[in-house]
Amino acid sequence: MAPQPGPVDITDAPPPPTVTRPGSINDQQYLIDCYLEYGPVFRVLQKGELARKEGDEFTVLAGPEANAFAMRTTNMHQGTDGAVKLRSDSHWEDFSNELGMDGFTREGDMHRQHRMLTSRGYARTTITGRLPEVVAMAEAVTARWEPGLNVPAVREIQRIVGEQLGRSLIGFSPAEYVDDLVTFVRTTKLTMLLRTGAAEMLADPAYERARDRVFEIGYRAINARLRIPPDERPGDLLDDMLAVWNPKLGDDLPPLLVAATIGPFLAGLETASYRTAFLLHLILGNQDVGRRIVQEVDDWFAGPLTWDRLKTCHALYGGMMEALRLYKGPARQWYTAEESFVFENHLVAKGDSVIIVYDTSHHLPELFPDPGAFDVDRYRAPRNEHRRLGAFAPFGVGGHTCLGSGMAEVQVMVNVATILRDWELDGPGLPFDADADADEAMRVGVVARRPAR
Repeated sequence: MAPQPGPVDITDAPPPPTVTRPGSINDQQYLIDCYLEYGPVFRVLQKGELARKEGDEFTVLAGPEANAFAMRTTNMHQGTDGAVKLRSDSHWEDFSNELGMDGFTREGDMHRQHRMLTSRGYARTTITGRLPEVVAMAEAVTARWEPGLNVPAVREIQRIVGEQLGRSLIGFSPAEYVDDLVTFVRTTKLTMLLRTGAAEMLADPAYERARDRVFEIGYRAINARLRIPPDERPGDLLDDMLAVWNPKLGDDLPPLLVAATIGPFLAGLETASYRTAFLLHLILGNQDVGRRIVQEVDDWFAGPLTWDRLKTCHALYGGMMEALRLYKGPARQWYTAEESFVFENHLVAKGDSVIIVYDTSHHLPELFPDPGAFDVDRYRAPRNEHRRLGAFAPFGVGGHTCLGSGMAEVQVMVNVATILRDWELDGPGLPFDADADADEAMRVGVVARRPAR
């Protein structure tokens, strides 16, 4: 066997191969094709359409190599060991300013402290410890359905997810604000994070009204909590934050506290809702898997509604994992290289805009055989396809992994289980469209209420 080449020194490393892209980078298949042709690092030249801030030239790191690399390096802005430095805070600047979080950085000590402060509130146990209540919140929304309706699945699930997040994390029901939250989250996502939407969207009066009402949630939730004696409070995410900021009723509330209070909706409303609907889409398109999952669901509801029992619903769990793997939405993070470094024997120069694409690995046959198939048994021994290094990263990796990822997984499973326990549904009236708004992303036909078991 010929000797393998060693690592390339930074002074000898060539630049990445360059591709020219005429349209938006927000294109999953294009990035997969580039990875297959050029490897895990390539430079994209793109005129006009992508990024007003990042510009029209940037470096893409993709595939399992990029995910493994991000696990090691995206926290290293805090280190002193000479490791690679990637920072993401400048790419979040507009969004942070829109939330009134001027001066907040998503890197360094401030970022680490914020993650530590909120990690307990966003933990999976926040929701697994109250599953009967979580189920009841879903039932309260779907109880309004009737046979013959053509339901906008994402919109309805947003009402469920919003209630679950609000009541579980900050003790506040956002029911009257869900439409405002949806408008705010989607507009800021398109204009400030993905940068595929026109900046003029931010001047729309409907958006401005929605933004004001979203902040109203934060003020109302905080003031309602401050009226409760400290020893009678539930000890949730909001209480953890109040213990640090320690405001008094009637005080001017710190903008960072208000932003952090509405944070659960900004982080989880769209993420959990679209993926829950996508799992329904996959199940309704596969009758054999659907029958397995419905049987598991009926068995779960026949006993105590616990997380330990839900984890034994193997087809439902595998379906949730497949929905995360196959989801056709953006799974990427922007960074700036603070120092030049070598990745896969190519130079990434100081100052380069770098996009790490986490989901390319989800579609590679060497990691997930027949990657386009909906196969709920991939995640069980002996296959365990997701456990290979860098293979599975639906919520990112490294220092910016979604804190609420475990909670989102539980919500997807529980909400699908509740819907399938109660309703017989027809296949989607429209193909699932991750880029569409909530009313058009996916629709389902309500056939009949299933008999009680």
